[in-house]
Amino acid sequence: MSTRRGFTLVELLIVISVITLLIAILLPSLGMARESARSVQCKNNLKQLSLGFISFSVEHEGDLPGVYYADDVPGITQDWQLSWLGNEAWSALGTEGTILQYIPDADKAVYRCPSLPFVGFNTGVGSNGEFDYSSMKAFIGANMDQVPLESRVMMPGETVPDTARTPILVEEHPLYYLNNIWISPEHAWDDQFGTTHSNNTGNYAAIDGSVTSLASPGRDSSPRCVDWTAKGPLSGTDQVLTFNTPPEGASFWGAWNRR
Repeated sequence: MSTRRGFTLVELLIVISVITLLIAILLPSLGMARESARSVQCKNNLKQLSLGFISFSVEHEGDLPGVYYADDVPGITQDWQLSWLGNEAWSALGTEGTILQYIPDADKAVYRCPSLPFVGFNTGVGSNGEFDYSSMKAFIGANMDQVPLESRVMMPGETVPDTARTPILVEEHPLYYLNNIWISPEHAWDDQFGTTHSNNTGNYAAIDGSVTSLASPGRDSSPRCVDWTAKGPLSGTDQVLTFNTPPEGASFWGAWNRR
């Protein structure tokens, strides 16, 4: 006759140790897989938004959307020239954004990066709870044909700029300034690029309709809007992609077309 023998204490401890070790090995991988999935969803959001921008431009003689919710800005005389999200300074997502009709998303989740949890409004960390993407203020009313496909970005600590696709929509850093001091869907001045995803990367939508990632040296060390340059359509020289530049500043509708 055979006898059934149970686990000894030593064998049980060995099994528990092996299971614990496997969990320790697998958990980081599972975390990375979840973050990878969130980054993919973020890119998909930006893709939908960029298609909204392109669709808008097709119906408005090639002009990209605006970013102001005011009718007293120089050059802005029509409702379709107002903010792509409905407001400039926010406490809640607007309902009159000029690209809303092109975005098939009733709950507006497309405006939120899934990697940014809502911690609180105007806290400097996490999502502001309404939107996590900003448009390049330099391109208010710019004609798509006048925006170059490539631009240059000076990374922190570097002396030579990197060549990159020209951004029209970016993930902005919550602290600099998507959820701190100024909360608006425009990327200008010292507004800083986001480092939301793995390896301090942020996603952005480019003028050619593609969506790509940009890796920064650190969590709070990423390029600012003033670190981006692109060749102006008239001058053929590098122009900073911020807003207070000649001839009228990017707050003037279509100012980029004359740079």
